[in-house]
Amino acid sequence: MTKTEIFKKIIKTDFNFSGRVCIDSRMLEKGDIFIAIRNGNNFVNTAIQKGCFPIYDNGKYEVGLKVDDSSEFIKQFAREYREYLDATVIGITGSNGKTTVKDVLAHLLDNSYKTEGNHNNLIGEPLTILNCPITSKYLVLEMGMSKLGEIDELASIAKPDYSIITNIGDSHLEFLKTRENVFHAKCEIIKHTKYMTIVNGEDEFLSTLDKPNVIKVKLDKYTPNDTYTHFVFKGKTYETNLHGKHNAQDICLTLEVLEQMKVKLDEDKLKDIKITDMRFQIIKKNGNIYINDAYNAAPKSVESSLLTLNELFKNKKKYLVLGDMLELGENEIKYHEDLKYVLDKIDYEKVYLYGKLMSHLNADRCIHTMDKEEIKKDLDKLCDVVIFLKGSRGMKLEEIIGSDK
Repeated sequence: MTKTEIFKKIIKTDFNFSGRVCIDSRMLEKGDIFIAIRNGNNFVNTAIQKGCFPIYDNGKYEVGLKVDDSSEFIKQFAREYREYLDATVIGITGSNGKTTVKDVLAHLLDNSYKTEGNHNNLIGEPLTILNCPITSKYLVLEMGMSKLGEIDELASIAKPDYSIITNIGDSHLEFLKTRENVFHAKCEIIKHTKYMTIVNGEDEFLSTLDKPNVIKVKLDKYTPNDTYTHFVFKGKTYETNLHGKHNAQDICLTLEVLEQMKVKLDEDKLKDIKITDMRFQIIKKNGNIYINDAYNAAPKSVESSLLTLNELFKNKKKYLVLGDMLELGENEIKYHEDLKYVLDKIDYEKVYLYGKLMSHLNADRCIHTMDKEEIKKDLDKLCDVVIFLKGSRGMKLEEIIGSDK
C-alpha cells in the first residue's frame, strides 16, 4: 500500500492525501493533513483554502474530520500508522546527548528518517512518525520528557525495535526532584523495546541495570586533538570529527546498535558527522573561533563541554560565556555555585556570567552581567581567541555571536 492509501484507510475518506501531516498552517501544501491543535483550530479555513484536509476539535466545517481532542487524535493516528511501517524503529532518550546520538545514528544509516528540531514530545513524536515515508528503512526517534510516564507513553506509540539511553543527569529536576526519578522515567522505554536497549555503561545509574535485554556499553580509550578525535571501542580504533569524550561515548552507543542490527559500518562516515546546530558547533568569525554549545545546559553537560574545551586549542586564549542552567529545582543555586570546581580544572582568560542564577558562581576572573550586548561588545574587541558559549535554551546565548550565524 502507498502512504496515501494507508491514510485513506485509517481516516476512512477518499481525500487525495499528499502523505504529509502538519500542525503549522504556514507550512501547508495541497493534499496535506492539517491537525489543528489548540489555537490551530483558528486556521482550519486557511487549511481548506490551501486544498488540505483539516482534522479539528472545535468548530464546524464541510471539509475534514471533527474529533473529540486533536492532541489525542494525533497520538492514535501515529499508533495506527506505525503498524504499517516496515522501518526498524530506534528510540533514543537520556538526559544529555539525545540529539547528538539521533543525528549520528541517522547519518550512519542509509534511507533513514529522524526526529527534526525539538519534535520529541507527545505532539512532535507522533508527527514525526506520521511524516516518515513508508519506504524508509529506519526511523530514528528522539524522546524527551519532563515527568514520569511520558517516556512510557511515547515508547508505547513508537514501539521501538531497539532503544538507547544516553545517561542520567540533572535535567528536569524541577519536576522530577531526584536523579533516581529521572532514572526510572528514562527506563520506561525498556519494556516497550522489542529487542535490545543499549545504555551508557559508565553512567552510575544505568550501570546498575541487570536485564537480559539491556546491553551496557563502555568506551575503551579516548584521544583528543583539534581536528579529529580517536577512540577505541571493543578493541578497535575509530576516528571522528566530533570533539569530546562524551561524544565518543555517544558514538559507541550507535556502533553497538549497528552491530545488533547487523548493519555494516562505513567508517568514513564517522569523519564527517553533521549534528544539529548549537551542539559544540565551531564557528569561525572575525578572526576568532566561537564554540556555540548554547542549545541547552545542565551541570553534567556543562562539565563535559568545559573539560572537552580544555583539551582543545591549547595554543589559544579562551573566553567563556556561561548562562543560567534552568529547571534544576530546589538545589539550583548550589548547582551553579558548584561550577566553580569545574572552572578550577580548566584554563581560561575570563568568564562572563549571564543570568540571575549565574550570579551565585564565584570563581577567578568572572564578570557577571545581565546585558548580552555588553558581553558582545567586549568579545568583538578580541582577535585570535576561542570563545565558548553554554547555557540553557531560554538564555539564547547564540545571540552574542550575531544573527549572521
